[in-house]
Amino acid sequence: MRFILAILFVLLLLTGLAVYFLMPELVSDLIQPNSKKNQAKENIPTQIQPGLPEGAINAEILEKSYFTIGYNNGHRQPEWVSYRLTKPLMDQPGLSHNENFTEDLDIAGNYPIFPDYRRTRLGALQLVSPAEMGWSMIATRETFLSSNICPQDTSITNGIWQELTEQSQQWAIDKEALYIVSGPVFQGRARSFGRNRISMPSHFYKVLLDFTPPKLQGVGFIIPNRATELSLRRFMVSIDSVEVFTGMNFFPGIPENIQETVESSLTPRDWQIRKREETQ
Repeated sequence: MRFILAILFVLLLLTGLAVYFLMPELVSDLIQPNSKKNQAKENIPTQIQPGLPEGAINAEILEKSYFTIGYNNGHRQPEWVSYRLTKPLMDQPGLSHNENFTEDLDIAGNYPIFPDYRRTRLGALQLVSPAEMGWSMIATRETFLSSNICPQDTSITNGIWQELTEQSQQWAIDKEALYIVSGPVFQGRARSFGRNRISMPSHFYKVLLDFTPPKLQGVGFIIPNRATELSLRRFMVSIDSVEVFTGMNFFPGIPENIQETVESSLTPRDWQIRKREETQ
């Protein structure tokens, strides 16, 4: 009997030594379940739900197939648009389309704005661009709705704003997935035009949130609604800076401690801007 107990003791001892030396990480986690390593794992969100932007006005929420619009009826244009871009979507070949601008009948009041645009030389900026939704005919068609349109100086329609749109698509590929919010800004007393008194934005903004673990990071842009010779990088700022400029909270669904870290920091090297010919 003593001989059998001795053999069992030796086997248990050998098993314990094998676990300790061959699986040290398991032993460490068992001994110290609240170690810094485990805490770091727990602090990485596995699924981000940013929520819809919150602003100074109660925007009319218009849910589209693949993006959401917060419409400002006072200015006759969106207060913001919110959407998600992912690498699988951007990797799909773009579908050919031949769409025309259309009034969005979901808007309360249903103000026909396109006759006002046709009487001016202003461009009609699509905050969600057809290129970003090119993988879906339905989504592409919805980018031509009046609820997605802002008046824009034609000098930047195909200039710096187009460059930012192309960069956003490339970043979605590089970083796997992005949450994006974009919209107009009205500094001071906005001038208006047309029978429907459409307000002319002084600036446009765009914020991008990279939510792919293990690193959460963000970037913002504030671009004047006029011609500029400055490079896109000169308009790169933190998300916090855009929130202060607009008075909005872009990602209210994210825990405050994560918001403070991500939105207040800016690392330009994480948002490399390629030359336009390289992104096309």
